Amino acid sequence: MADDRVLPRGAAAQVAADTIRAEFPRAATSPVTVVLPGRVSRDRSEEYKQNLTAVPGTISAAGPFTGPSGGAWYSLVTGADPNSAAATRYVAAVRAVPAPGQALVGGDAATFVDDKAALGGRIGWAAAIIAASMLLLLFAFTGSVVIPLQALVLNLLSLTASFGAMAYVFADGHLRWLTGDFVVTGWLELTTPLLMFCVAFGLSMDYTVFLLSRIREHYAGTGDPVGAVVAGLDRTGRLITAAALIVASVLGALTTSGISLLKMLGFGLALAVLVDATLVRGLLVPAVMKLTGRASWWAPRSLARFTIRD
Repeated sequence: MADDRVLPRGAAAQVAADTIRAEFPRAATSPVTVVLPGRVSRDRSEEYKQNLTAVPGTISAAGPFTGPSGGAWYSLVTGADPNSAAATRYVAAVRAVPAPGQALVGGDAATFVDDKAALGGRIGWAAAIIAASMLLLLFAFTGSVVIPLQALVLNLLSLTASFGAMAYVFADGHLRWLTGDFVVTGWLELTTPLLMFCVAFGLSMDYTVFLLSRIREHYAGTGDPVGAVVAGLDRTGRLITAAALIVASVLGALTTSGISLLKMLGFGLALAVLVDATLVRGLLVPAVMKLTGRASWWAPRSLARFTIRD
C-alpha cells in the first residue's frame, strides 16, 4: 500500500518518516491491533495475550485494554514492514490464534492482507468478463473464432512487457534518469498495475479494431488473406502510429510528477501503448495472420448468423 515513500524525496513528511525508520525502528512499525468486542473475563483475556505474545515475530504485546462494554483490545508490535511477506504471514498467524470469542485483527498489515484478498477474490471474474466480452464482440465483428483468440493473446504481450518494465524501474530502481528521482521501495503499489491493465487493454483494443476493420474489409472483397493484411497495415499504419504517439506523449507527461504513483502509471501506460502500436500491431499481428492464412478466418457455420454483416 502507498505510504510516505510515494512523495518526492526531500518532502517534509517523507524525511520525517525516513528519520523515524532509521533512528526509531520500533516506533516506525505499524502495530497490529486485535479487538475482542464481546465481554471477556480477565483470566481468559490474559491467557489470550500470552498466546498472542507467543506468535513468532511478536516483539511486544500491550493490553488487554478494556472498554465500557467489557470487550478488550491488544496492540502487537512486530518488526516486519506492513507491506512485506513477513507481515502477511504474521497477520495470518495472529488470526489463527484461538480467541475467547470473536477476534478482529486490524492495522496497516492487516489492511494490506484484506485489500489483497478483496482484489484477488474478484480479479478472476473481472478477467473473465473482459475476455468474454472481447471475444464475443470481435467474433461478431470478424466472423472468426481464431482472430479474437489471437488478439487476446497478443494484447496481453504488450501488458506483460509493461509490467516487467514497471518492476525493473520502480521496484528495483533502474533508469531513474528517465523518469525522475523517486524513493525506491522494492515493491509496486497494489492498485496501480490493475488500473494500468484496464486502461492499456482498452487502448490496445482500439488499435485492434482499427487494424482488423480494414483487414476484414479487404478480405471480404478479395478473399486474399495475405493481401488483406498488407492492405490493412497500409491503410491504418499512419493512423495507429499518430494516435499512439499522441496518447504516449500525454500519458508520459505524468512521469514528470513528483508522486511516484503517477510516475509509474504514466510510464507503464506510455510504454504499453508504444509497444502495442509498434511491435504488436506492426509486427506480431501481421506475422501471425500471415502464418495462419485462411485459418485465421475459420468459424463453424452454425455460428455465422451471429456475425455482423455488411
